[in-house]
Amino acid sequence: MSTSIASSTQPRLGNRLLLLLAVLLLGLWAFSALNPYPPVDGPPEELFVRVKTIAAAGAVVIPGLDSELARQGEEAFNRNGCYACHSVTGAVLVGPSLLAIYGHEQPLDDGTSVVADEDYIRESIVEPQAKIVQGFPGSMPGYGQLLSDEDVTALVEYVKSLL
Repeated sequence: MSTSIASSTQPRLGNRLLLLLAVLLLGLWAFSALNPYPPVDGPPEELFVRVKTIAAAGAVVIPGLDSELARQGEEAFNRNGCYACHSVTGAVLVGPSLLAIYGHEQPLDDGTSVVADEDYIRESIVEPQAKIVQGFPGSMPGYGQLLSDEDVTALVEYVKSLL
């Protein structure tokens, strides 16, 4: 009698797991379809080449942008694993996307806002708990002791280059 109970429970459990998997996949598909910032195809280095090409063509001018320093910032971004929490494509991850934030107002969790200038970006790297972007957990550790001033400056330049 116990074998018949076990065998009748297994198909129901399997069906429930299959239904749960289907619901999860449907939810992921719906979330990706509603994302207003579709990811840019290709690795970050291809995106950076496209940004540099656009800027070189004169379509976009970023006053004072040092493209070599921005390239070094991209290397620091990848070397330090910043991509694990911050996208450069507009996709939302654990932290806010860095695409096109430079020069734009960022809403903060305390109800105020700040323009993402060089000082704000630097502060967000070195002391990220000072101003937390609205809708994000504020879980980023400070990198002031981990990065050289040169790396921080290069990262700021990289973020500026993300149009």
